[in-house]
Order: sequence, then C-alpha cells, then structure tokens
Amino acid sequence: MAAAGVERQACARLLQGLAVVLGGLLCACAGPTKKSGAVVAPFTAKTRYILKVNEVVEKQWRHELALTQGLPSAAFGGMEVGYWVNKKGKVEKMAVVGANKASPDLLRLTQSAIRKVKLPRMPADVARSLTAKDEGCLRLVYKAYISPPGQGGQQVAGLSAAERAALETRVAWNKAHVTSQVGFVPYTEAEKITGLKKETPTSRYGKLVVGRVKRQWNIYLMQSQARASGELDAVFYINAQGKVERLEVITQKGCDPALKELTLRAVRDAEIPPMPAEVRRALSGANNERLKVIYHGRNR
Repeated sequence: MAAAGVERQACARLLQGLAVVLGGLLCACAGPTKKSGAVVAPFTAKTRYILKVNEVVEKQWRHELALTQGLPSAAFGGMEVGYWVNKKGKVEKMAVVGANKASPDLLRLTQSAIRKVKLPRMPADVARSLTAKDEGCLRLVYKAYISPPGQGGQQVAGLSAAERAALETRVAWNKAHVTSQVGFVPYTEAEKITGLKKETPTSRYGKLVVGRVKRQWNIYLMQSQARASGELDAVFYINAQGKVERLEVITQKGCDPALKELTLRAVRDAEIPPMPAEVRRALSGANNERLKVIYHGRNR
C-alpha cells in the first residue's frame, strides 16, 4: 500500500513537470511572452524553414542509408557538407567542408542524399529577408556520422556467411581509404586497381597538406560574399614545423581577385601538422628539407 502511494505521487510529479514543459512550448509557439522582465521570442520564419530543410535532408539521408541495409556496405565516419538552397528549394551548390575518418561509401551516400533531396519552396517572407550578399540562397551545413559496423553502426546480425564476408571485405577497403581531409573524390575499385600509384610517406603527407588547404578553401568559399570564380595554381613550401613559406600564385585563368585572395588566405590559415620524421629524412638535402606543394583552386 505504501509503495503504491509513493508510485502515485511520483507519477503525479512527473505529469506536473510535463504539463509545465508543454505549457512553456505552447506559449513559445503562441507568441512572445514576458517572464521576470525577459522576452522569450518564438522561432522566426527563417528558423522554421531551416529546421524543415534539415528535417527533409535527414529523411532523405536515412532513405539512402536504408537502401544499403542487407547489402555489403561500409558507410561510416563523420563528415560535413555545405550546401546552398535557393528560393525554389533547389540545392545550387554543394561542397564537403569537413571530414573525419569518413569512408568513401559515407561520402557518396551523403552527397547523393543532398543531390536528390526534394525541398519545400522557400516561404515568401524568408525570401524577402535575404540580402544581396546572400545571392538568393540560404547557406546550410549538414553533418553525418555513422560508427563502424559492430560499434553501434550497421547491424551485421542475420547476414549469411557470404554476405558477411563481402561486408568485411568492403569495410576493410573503406578503412584503408578513409579520409580526414576535404576535397576527397571517391574513385571506383576498378580505378583503384588500375590507376592507384604507390604511396610513400612523402606523398601521403603531401596529400594531407593539400586536403587541409582544400578544407579551409571550401569553408572560405562557402562564406564568401563576393564573386570568386576562375582557376589558379598556388605554389608554396612546408617546413618541418608545418609552416607555409614562399607562397605565391604561379598561374591564373579567368581568376577573380576575390578567388586569389581567398586561396592565399586559405593556404596561410590551413591547419597543417608538423612534418613526420620519415618525411624529413626523405627530404634531407632537398629544398632545405621543405616540401614543395602546388594547390589548384577552381570555382565555376
């Protein structure tokens, strides 16, 4: 009897708490309210539209992921994709702006979801809130993360022996080609077999440097309020501490000044780790033990 009374009291307190939370949400949706002199504003039309866009993109992403279930798939890791949504609800631009141990399968899946998504048209009041600097678009970022199979990610139970073997092979290949860089272009396994060059510690470090620059370049490009189009090649050297030296633009093709400034800034601001000891030894006596890097930037 006493235990039943305690349970009823606990349930009553829980219901009271839920009523308070629900009441607060209803007040926020109804309009601005005052509490202790502060004004609690409701979501703006722009915020509501962004939340709706995020919801639709997430639904499409999960649909793309569901298509891989029961098949050999190895989409895992984390990544961030920046994309622009115009007034018609169409995705105009898309670029990977961050990747953390993302597998090629995850990169393809996430980009495919954003490319295929059918978004609602931008409400008129949201469209009117855009300025000339916005170029008629909302600039958003979608973040995706899947832990590796067997660690809370894709379920492997119920697969046949052949399906499990195929999945393990696919996971192994993806783990060998995960990227913590940006600007990674997935290639097919046939291209890998026929065209992959033998890597060295120096070439791997060079790819890492270019990837870090590409990440910073994409971020600045997405944030840019000015026209930044054209092509250019920037050459620079990386010293043992991972610092940039002797940076200059060597070629340009229809390059806007904004793109040149953006590229030089991206190279200077990129987070480049110190050079590994094995790379320093390989460069001993060459270019004062610095690594020469050429970065190609192109935006059309």
